[in-house]
Amino acid sequence: MIDKNGKIFGMVNVIDLLVVLLVVGAAAFMLTRTGTGEVATGPEGMFTMSFTNFVVDDFVVDHMNIGDSALNEGRTIDFGTVIDLDRGPSVEFHANSNGILVETSREGFSSITVTTELPAQAFDNGIIIGGNRFAVGQSVTLRVGNTIFFPRISNIEAM
Repeated sequence: MIDKNGKIFGMVNVIDLLVVLLVVGAAAFMLTRTGTGEVATGPEGMFTMSFTNFVVDDFVVDHMNIGDSALNEGRTIDFGTVIDLDRGPSVEFHANSNGILVETSREGFSSITVTTELPAQAFDNGIIIGGNRFAVGQSVTLRVGNTIFFPRISNIEAM
């Protein structure tokens, strides 16, 4: 099968065959990742998007304001303008002396839900902003005003 020159069936070099397979595999991977034609999208419209984190330092929450812009830090994707801030006690779960998980709150920390309003395009299970897809449950790095925190997207609704 492989001769003394390293060719399969006396025709193809093994290394050349591996390179060709690698290139074909990379091309197939890229074609499946483009997303062209595989996602049903709707027209662009206005949406509200909520971001929730259950344990955030109070000093971070204190510096968030309605009217601040919200950006996905690092990629500078515009998540719109903050229209609501819902602050509450922090929520954590710890085992008690019987090993049962109980909800607790930590002093100096809060839970926060930031709701923004933004134009976007809908797709099957989320929205597209600047060519990037976002869906409920996704973690993001969010800059609100001068603060940065790490919430999950908790709600997306068309207006």
